[in-house]
Amino acid sequence: TYGTVSFDYPKTWSGYVDETNSSEPINGYFHPNIVPGVQSKTAYALRLKLVNTDYSSLVKQHDTRVKEGTVKASAYVPPKMVGVANVQPGTRLDGALDQNTTGSMVIIKVRDKTLQIYAQSNDFLKDFNDTVLPSLTFAP
Repeated sequence: TYGTVSFDYPKTWSGYVDETNSSEPINGYFHPNIVPGVQSKTAYALRLKLVNTDYSSLVKQHDTRVKEGTVKASAYVPPKMVGVANVQPGTRLDGALDQNTTGSMVIIKVRDKTLQIYAQSNDFLKDFNDTVLPSLTFAP
């Protein structure tokens, strides 16, 4: 129904996908060993959301931090998606994503939805950059 999103992550990580919210058709949590509870306030190794929110409004939410210099924004296309028809460049954000999260996020338009995939802590950036993003594919 929502297309396909695929990526690799370290074998020592576990994943949990919550499919109960219709405004977030995919809401995934990934973390080494055991995934902490959703209410735990833990900075997850990886978060994945496919949301019904418009791409431009999600990117716009970070404008203030980009202007302040606490977040760096750049155009991004996953390496495996370069040259694929109908793939539009997304946005990569690096830095203070919100009050409690410093990491990296990629926001990409996928059909009529928006994909957000991000490391919620700089502790997991190596895995994010070396394993997750290079293997990321989706059905445009």
